[in-house]
Amino acid sequence: MVVSNMNFGTKPGGRSRYDHAAVWTGALMLVWGGQDDAAILDNGGRYSLGGLVDFDQDGFAPCTGDCDDGSAAVHPGAIQICDGINNDCSHPSWPALVATNEYDDDGDSLSECLGDCNDADGDAWATPGEAGDLSLVSTGATGSPVLLDWAAPPTGGTLAGMLYDVLRTLDPADFVNGAECLETDDGPNTIAEDGGELLPGDAYYYLIRAEVACPSGDGPLGTDSHGVPRVGRTCP
Repeated sequence: MVVSNMNFGTKPGGRSRYDHAAVWTGALMLVWGGQDDAAILDNGGRYSLGGLVDFDQDGFAPCTGDCDDGSAAVHPGAIQICDGINNDCSHPSWPALVATNEYDDDGDSLSECLGDCNDADGDAWATPGEAGDLSLVSTGATGSPVLLDWAAPPTGGTLAGMLYDVLRTLDPADFVNGAECLETDDGPNTIAEDGGELLPGDAYYYLIRAEVACPSGDGPLGTDSHGVPRVGRTCP
């Protein structure tokens, strides 16, 4: 409802205004324009009948800083609850999401609320999957290095952000105490060379662990023939 041509209170300076427009929003009356006895006015104000009433029962009323008194989840100092909005009225960027856990800081299309485990690194966002398709190829005559080649996991981060541990052991049942780290945090290439010498009848066994720059960034080492996850030593 728009109301006009009425004498309404005073404008800053103490004089009454008239011929202004006013509109009721359902919560506020907005007043603009009109004139007083001296000049045409280009200002206005807003007036609330219930500015001290906390309609959404969140402990804050409009006159005490609530920027959305229709939502109990939005008020000064509110916790960001991953609902797609900036819940904290007192946040410097409100209502924008910048610098909240709802915002994608590193440009990888994921925010902390969407599961990004490192929102400061665009090459890492989740614990990687299992590195696969490991192959061993001899690079020459007997005693020459063996080339290991594997496929990067499809999840967790970009190819450029992926690093790898290469574990080697003589006992396929022990990749903890009896294993050594052929490579540690190497990458992002997916190859390694092993020039280790073996005694007749011995064989080396290998596992590859993918890693990204996340607190829980170490990927799995696969499973044994019974489906039990393999456990490997920490590198180095």
